[in-house]
Amino acid sequence: MAKSEMFYAVGDSHVSFFTGNELMDFFPYKKGINVGNDRLKYFKTYHLGPGLAYSANKYGSTTKTREKAEYLVKNKILPEGANVVLSLGGIDARRQVVKINREKGIDFQTIVDGIVDCYKDLLEYMDKAGFKLYCWGIVATITDEAVIETGTTVNGDEATRNRITMMINDGLKRICEENGWNFVSVAEATIDENFKTREDLICTDRSHLSQIMAPTVAKEFEKYGVDILARKSKLEHFVNTAPYYIKRKMIKILSRFILVKKWRKKFRSLYQPYGPVCNEEF
Repeated sequence: MAKSEMFYAVGDSHVSFFTGNELMDFFPYKKGINVGNDRLKYFKTYHLGPGLAYSANKYGSTTKTREKAEYLVKNKILPEGANVVLSLGGIDARRQVVKINREKGIDFQTIVDGIVDCYKDLLEYMDKAGFKLYCWGIVATITDEAVIETGTTVNGDEATRNRITMMINDGLKRICEENGWNFVSVAEATIDENFKTREDLICTDRSHLSQIMAPTVAKEFEKYGVDILARKSKLEHFVNTAPYYIKRKMIKILSRFILVKKWRKKFRSLYQPYGPVCNEEF
């Protein structure tokens, strides 16, 4: 294979798969954006927070997904013409669709169509900015057993959530085909014939795709000329991540000298990479 181009994975927590780590590992970056502890040679990840696909292109959303994407574009953090993998929709499938169906009586397909249309608006913005786009399909939902054990907020049972996942993926695939974007997904491998989640393919946090699936994902990306299995050397990884590790360690040490609890908590939040809880409504 010829030398790979860089790929930039941007979006919700599911971009963590493209760090090459089994579990999520992000560092605070700028403007509420987190950068991944990236171990893959040809992937760099930017976590925008737990945003909805539905509000992806709306200014003023809780997680400010649109503003963060715009910041990456306008400040050329994403290089001109770069390969950009966008990941959104997991929260929509897990929580929002059933919630709105129950509250407003709108059928699943109508809600899903609205989600896909809104996500499309962000994709169009990124397309006009000159990027080569890859839309990453949503993977299987958290299992019902894991919901009880972890306290994760969901609506609907596991099979219903996975049916919604596939509905959203079908919509994303359609708009990608219509607009010349690339749809990349391994979702079908993570959901069985009864619409149950194959938990052996999900990492131990019970929500995100395991690196066990790396060879399968690699086959999907192979056609685009990138080797997703190539990893950075230890030296390259150290050089790239040392500034973030140092900042995290220094903040943790210095916070011990802050006596007022609420101030100490606020100071420590500077090295906590996770964004605000998403409370967006349809």
